[in-house]
Amino acid sequence: MKEDGFAEISWLANDSLILSFDVYDSAKKNLLNANSSEDESVLFVAPKDGIYTLVVRYDKSSEITERQNISLEYSNKFKLPAGTKQKDVRKINGYDVKIMTTPETETESGDSIVLIEKNGRLKKILKSGAGGVAGFSFGDDITKAYSAKAKRVIPLIKNTVDKTGDGVPDVMIDYYSGGAHCCFETYFINLGETVETVESIGTGHVGMTVSGKNPKGGLLFETADNGYAYWLGGFAGSPFPDVILEFRKGKLQPNFELMKKPAPSLSVLKKKAQVARQQLSLEPYKGEDNEDSVLYKQDVFPETVFWGVMLDLIYTGHEDLAWQYLDLVWDTRKQGKQLFIRDFKQQLSDSQYWQMIEEDRNSRK
Repeated sequence: MKEDGFAEISWLANDSLILSFDVYDSAKKNLLNANSSEDESVLFVAPKDGIYTLVVRYDKSSEITERQNISLEYSNKFKLPAGTKQKDVRKINGYDVKIMTTPETETESGDSIVLIEKNGRLKKILKSGAGGVAGFSFGDDITKAYSAKAKRVIPLIKNTVDKTGDGVPDVMIDYYSGGAHCCFETYFINLGETVETVESIGTGHVGMTVSGKNPKGGLLFETADNGYAYWLGGFAGSPFPDVILEFRKGKLQPNFELMKKPAPSLSVLKKKAQVARQQLSLEPYKGEDNEDSVLYKQDVFPETVFWGVMLDLIYTGHEDLAWQYLDLVWDTRKQGKQLFIRDFKQQLSDSQYWQMIEEDRNSRK
């Protein structure tokens, strides 16, 4: 392909057949990844003259296991549909970054598209189906500020040319799929001599914003760990411990030192434990996969589950207090405490953020 050459790969396959599509350059560097369960097609713009390889893989977790026929279609023409409107634009380091929305039809909600151009030539494109308030937006969009703190810090995104701290100007783009809670994703795209996605991070039910400047360069970001959503309860009562992220070696990683906070007083913890203990049922807990497991009394619907306090303590550097708090909450007459500890630790270890925190803690020992 020639520099700035465009390619779109579409496919025809059973919806239950999950396929992944990767584009590699001649040095075997992965330049793009798409998934048939999330994307309608692969959209690729060549960063320079060269040979590029498309690799299609079958996901073994697909429901279909028998032999299937798959058709691929290639196009090297890109054209926006008539009626496409520009939602927002940023000019960064000689690039025009545009967010476009295509018109809705009777059967389609329209697409959200990011175009990155330089001197009128397309350099990169992101595309996803979305309507209404969903779709792509810039991370510095002040209309997304729902608190006084957010209004103070969001301008940092627009005023910081290099948000990742790698010395290259970049743009931060958010994506929201629409729906009651999910899903959010954030892209950091370098706009230097070439256009390159540095990081793409899915944050699930919660978005991500800036929390301040990083003394080491770039910005610090904050989100919440939504790995405990719906665990042993409904979404409304699910805990979402705060996480502070920074770029290290081109990837967003939790900064556990900055997440640490002073421990609450013992009297405060005792009062919280007393309330939680009164809400707990004396029926046995039989494991998260057992339908007969009982934690709370039938007429109790706590606004926040008791392990939310445990997670806040763990994520702010006070794991010892978290286990003491559990001892205060759990009535000795209630069976299944060790089962709960086992399930809780498993849920904790499944968190993408806690895994990274543990790796960082172990590397510092």
